[in-house]
Amino acid sequence: MWATEFEFAKNNFNGGILAINANKDKALLFYINQEKIEFVDILNEKGEFIDSKYKEEWMRDNSQVLNRMTVEVLSGGKGKPDKLVFKEPAQTGQWWQSADLNTIYINTYFLDYVLVDTIPEQDQIRKARRYKIFKSIDGGETFTQLKSWPPFRQVKQVLFDETGVYGYAIGEQKTLWRTSDAGKTWIQIHMPKQIVDQLNAMKYEFRMDEFFNSYHFDEKTKDFYFSNLFDHQGQYQSVVYKFPWSDDPKDNRIDQYSPILTLPKSDIVDINSEGEKLYVLGMVYDFEKKTYGHVDTETTFLVAAPNEQNKYQWLEKVKIGNALQLSKLYMGQNRVLYSSGFKNSNNYPYQRDIAAVSFDKGRSWQIDEEGNMIQASTFDNKTNKVFILKGGKVSSRELTKFSSLLP
Repeated sequence: MWATEFEFAKNNFNGGILAINANKDKALLFYINQEKIEFVDILNEKGEFIDSKYKEEWMRDNSQVLNRMTVEVLSGGKGKPDKLVFKEPAQTGQWWQSADLNTIYINTYFLDYVLVDTIPEQDQIRKARRYKIFKSIDGGETFTQLKSWPPFRQVKQVLFDETGVYGYAIGEQKTLWRTSDAGKTWIQIHMPKQIVDQLNAMKYEFRMDEFFNSYHFDEKTKDFYFSNLFDHQGQYQSVVYKFPWSDDPKDNRIDQYSPILTLPKSDIVDINSEGEKLYVLGMVYDFEKKTYGHVDTETTFLVAAPNEQNKYQWLEKVKIGNALQLSKLYMGQNRVLYSSGFKNSNNYPYQRDIAAVSFDKGRSWQIDEEGNMIQASTFDNKTNKVFILKGGKVSSRELTKFSSLLP
């Protein structure tokens, strides 16, 4: 049962990413905005409608429409009016926030679609693309661009530890950068040869060669985990790497470490950790038939940990369900695990908002219906509450254990 917490984003209908502070009285909404396309009526001398046209000339140019997209952050809460605290021209971006929402990092990517078709391909990265990282240390009231990050250096997401000082920047082409001073300086991390060879081969059949399939930065231990999908003699498998934290600038080679796990015939959706133990969401599907997200696709939960010889091994594997598209795996209190997403269907409605919930650390799962028309959601791992933004209100619910089988 959903209970209203406070009004928020009443005049904003964008879907995005929701963040709630520890006191549950402040919300931030991260989203991608596109300038509205409008039409005006064309009337004849009698005032009768004969046609319509774009209100402004740029609206008919798709390149200019894409160039007017922005990454934005809206702030609000109990007794607080909504306030736009961040706006940057970009077609995509991501963010990271500390638990108290005081420290926020935002990365953005802007491609000049008007310019890109007029210059040689080799010049596009430095002239038509702009990558930026911004930082706030006052809860999003003000943001400062990190000048240490060159605009041509690709970045997909930034991740930090609990202090907001030690972290990584994950880039395209499977690049990785580390900072020990809150983004003032960055050190590039060298990838394993197997990944470099894969990139050089330029295999984009499944669009899985450009980015890591999944990654996780443990905010307590500062260990960085990531998975990569490889084609091994015609069989696809996910390989998991672990990179321990180091403040030594010379310790910047993941290729010094061997992979810790291999998962055949599966794509790893997300990784979480608790000390040395790993919790993994995987999707088993037919790579040859490309049935990713199909109703027959199986979603699994796996647990791995090192043995006495300090070698990781799979300990548990549990089927969560079929036709699920889950995202981030949250770890709550009292053995609760939570992941929201969609359930696919061959019939209308083709997707439904659902959540996979476990009350016994993944040994059994239930599927909860989350409703529809949800703009954004988040899970509070201190209270085991789910928060959603819908219809201008932030609402919450407590997880309830029950048997649920979706048709």
